[in-house]
Amino acid sequence: MFNGIKGWFGWLAINQQCVLCHQLSKALVCPYCFADLPRFNMQNEAQNLLCNPKILRELKVINFDRLFAMSEYQWPYSYLLSGLKFNRKVVFAQALSELFCHLELAHTDLPKALVPIPLHPSRMASRKYNQASIIGKNIAKHYCLKFLPQTLQRVVNSQAQTRLNSAQRMKNAQGIFTMAHELDVDHIAIFDDVITTGATVGAAVDAIRAQFPDIKIDVWALCITPERR
Repeated sequence: MFNGIKGWFGWLAINQQCVLCHQLSKALVCPYCFADLPRFNMQNEAQNLLCNPKILRELKVINFDRLFAMSEYQWPYSYLLSGLKFNRKVVFAQALSELFCHLELAHTDLPKALVPIPLHPSRMASRKYNQASIIGKNIAKHYCLKFLPQTLQRVVNSQAQTRLNSAQRMKNAQGIFTMAHELDVDHIAIFDDVITTGATVGAAVDAIRAQFPDIKIDVWALCITPERR
């Protein structure tokens, strides 16, 4: 009887449910759901979404060197991110990081470190975790990058960007970050979950380049949200 129960739990351990269709799956997103995912083809985008005219047109801040993301912000990414941010479904962080790691990034010119966008301490105390940091740590491990979550400090508890227009986002993001730790690499990736105008990551770039003007900075994100006009 014991061996039967042990075998049952072992079977469950390798046959979890897909977080999208809830069918038994060895992966958090099963092969069938993965095949249906909307996603950018980074090879067609020349390994840089700044080469995409639509995305380039929508970004209001472009002070970084390259941009990588999985997709425009839409289902199922919106479902997974909302569940992680507001319903504490931390398993969704693992699913999202695994999906990001399927991007066909050129391994010949990877950054040496990944810096997640931090939360303000008061928001961190309320939410208890930073989704960008959780996902970013998994991604950094996959690509063998240094993970540097203490590099930036959010010194202004700014209003959430979600309901702001582009001009308000720009003003809202001014001066919100400062450098908290030195960098000893010449190429980094700043990681955030979703980018709309680029105001938040742009403020992070400004804070870093104020002290390290020659550093190469990529921006990695899960999704891009073109501004709705």
